[in-house]
Amino acid sequence: MLNDIEIRILKRMNRIGLWGSHHMQIDNLVNTGYPSHMKGYVKETISLLIRKGYVVYYNRTKNAVQLNLDLQKEIMRLIENGD
Repeated sequence: MLNDIEIRILKRMNRIGLWGSHHMQIDNLVNTGYPSHMKGYVKETISLLIRKGYVVYYNRTKNAVQLNLDLQKEIMRLIENGD
């Protein structure tokens, strides 16, 4: 089960279209759309989503991430149901 902030991050990444070859640096993802007092927590949550496999590195040296295309159906189900 994912918590609310994890679902919110997945929804945001899906809305931006971070699938396949589309990616975004973690800092840019955190700096837009989240209050400044939550930025550290959001970064930790993105790291947790990477460990869970929902988010993958596009380019580790540039710290760029994207949604895991192999889990697209599961991610879409989580986004729609809010589980």
